[in-house]
Amino acid sequence: MRDNPGLKPEKTRLLILFFTIAACVLLTFYVGFIKGKTIVYTHFLYIPIVLTGLWYYKKAIYVAVFLSIIHILVMHLSTEVVTIDSFARSAFFITVAYVIGLISEKRAEGEKELGQTRDYLDSLIRYANTPVIVWDPKFSIIRFNRAFERLTGYAAQEVIDKELNILFPEASREESLNKIAHTLSGECWDLVEIPILRKDGDIRLVLWNSANIYSSDGKTLTATIAQGTDITERKKREEQIKASLREKEVLLKEIHHRVKNNLQIISSLLSLQSRYTENKETLKMLKESRSRIRSIALIHEKLCRSKDFAKIDFGAYIRNLIAYLFDSYAARPDTIAVRIDVDNIFLEIDTAIPCALIINELVSNCLKYAFPQSKKGEVYIGLHPENDGKSILMVSDDGIGFPQNVDFQNTPSLGLRLVNTLVNQIGGMMEVRSEGGTEFKIVFTALSRRKRR
Repeated sequence: MRDNPGLKPEKTRLLILFFTIAACVLLTFYVGFIKGKTIVYTHFLYIPIVLTGLWYYKKAIYVAVFLSIIHILVMHLSTEVVTIDSFARSAFFITVAYVIGLISEKRAEGEKELGQTRDYLDSLIRYANTPVIVWDPKFSIIRFNRAFERLTGYAAQEVIDKELNILFPEASREESLNKIAHTLSGECWDLVEIPILRKDGDIRLVLWNSANIYSSDGKTLTATIAQGTDITERKKREEQIKASLREKEVLLKEIHHRVKNNLQIISSLLSLQSRYTENKETLKMLKESRSRIRSIALIHEKLCRSKDFAKIDFGAYIRNLIAYLFDSYAARPDTIAVRIDVDNIFLEIDTAIPCALIINELVSNCLKYAFPQSKKGEVYIGLHPENDGKSILMVSDDGIGFPQNVDFQNTPSLGLRLVNTLVNQIGGMMEVRSEGGTEFKIVFTALSRRKRR
């Protein structure tokens, strides 16, 4: 059975201490007993006391007591007189042994705690699940934990003291080294993407963050520590999701485009149908139906041109819709002015279509009935969001006003009945005023907000 290598230093210390004590005892007898010089030889006794205190701490007291006995014995044999000075010197041996042993013990405890802390931090880095690497200001690798070994396929001993550039693919090596060079000026990485070249030639994309380590003066850079996360698979999934989203965007755009085309076909069919009838009421109904279809088709046209298929810029939409209605009813700008006061507001399609039909009906009524016999006037359309999540839609004119004998909530008019239904659909409340014209005020909440409540 082999000896434990850890015991060899201990045996060496004991041998050194034994021979030192033996030498000092012999020297004491020689100098004190034969030469008769008691003061000189006592200096040699401090050597084993100090060694024992440094190596065995407070056990040095035992050696001090033993050497004190030798000292008193030599004094007695050589002079046959033991003085108080001899006892005082012996007490001083013991005191020195105690002080040195105490200091050594405290120093050893501090070193032990420091070693435990160092071992803990070393284990923390070595066994951390996150890849950790440390390099010096010359970009030489000085630490390389196990997670980094798994990431790169290299063993730590293969890369320690090697330059960092062995870890980077040739195509991006210069760019990566330039990023690393910035750490010399104190820059710390925060989610920096740097590709890593594995030992087997595979390239992994790693997301890094770093911190600089400085010496005690707080200015001299001693090392840089960085930890990384392999995001290769995540990047692949992100690219797949982006590709899938692009496909869905194309599909949604195509859907809106086809819906718009189909609605235009229906509008064209209604237009063709109107050529085969001379009944004014039928022509009026066909024209109003075409207007309603056009207002819906215009929303899908806006959506198929938009980057956001969930919402529509309703301000821009209103301007296009009003332009279409004025052209459809041949309203002259010099006779009927229009004032559009719309904030930058986006509505989801489930709210936009009802609002579009409401505006279509109310503005159409203004153009048909508010200004008879080419009377001049103004049509106002306003849409403003409020702080409580509600929005206010207003359509007004300064024409002849709403008939006093007609209840707007219970009217035979298809247009107003449709408006009441649509207002209820978006959870709104409508008020009508007829003083110096007609004003419709509708307060509603966007459908998406109502669903989240």
